[in-house]
Amino acid sequence: MKRRGTRIRTSLSATLPKADPVEGRKDGFIVGYSYGVQHGQKNGEASFEGISIIIPIHDPNEDAIGKIRRIEALTPHPYELLIADAGSSEGTRQYVRGRIGAVRHIMESSGQGIAVVLNKALRAAHGKKLVILYGCTPVMDNWIGGLMDELEHAPAIKTVCVSFSQSGTPVPGDEADIHNRLNACCALFRPELLTEVGGLNEGLPSLQESISEWLGRVPQQYRTMLPAKDLFT
Repeated sequence: MKRRGTRIRTSLSATLPKADPVEGRKDGFIVGYSYGVQHGQKNGEASFEGISIIIPIHDPNEDAIGKIRRIEALTPHPYELLIADAGSSEGTRQYVRGRIGAVRHIMESSGQGIAVVLNKALRAAHGKKLVILYGCTPVMDNWIGGLMDELEHAPAIKTVCVSFSQSGTPVPGDEADIHNRLNACCALFRPELLTEVGGLNEGLPSLQESISEWLGRVPQQYRTMLPAKDLFT
């Protein structure tokens, strides 16, 4: 029997459409998100039938505004964007503060590290699915669809990850798994996974190491790793 994942990976290699990240689907996104906003205002613990996309930022030189606009252009609603901010530029902060409820700003306090702020954002997310998007930007229309398909049609899978590790150099055993995890730039999962494995380790030297260690708590048979090619830059 042909595995569904093979079809998905084939579809992901299709020719990329030209995206206009400036406005994109902004109006439709706002309408689709209104349900989550209304319930979020009534109850901070409420959830909505959509996706929470969490973007950790701790580099003031990162083009966070460009990333937000491209996500809005390439992602079908309903979803919310949570900016886990531990060091963005003042321009980025002003932009995020000026947005309506569709983009939420989770800020550091008292010099908290990025892993601390990311954990805060994970706890604040309202979506039925969560995505951590770190160090990469979508380039394919409905990029989230392929990841969702992998998660929904493989009941045993708890997280779908995307990796930039495509060197082609054979690495034996566990070393290959660690190599891939350290290069993960995106992870899709259900909120229940946080209950099962806990949040990110806030004491590690870098966010990349925190995400790697966190993914490592999910048994390998419950993880799927996809290549970033054609999905992200």
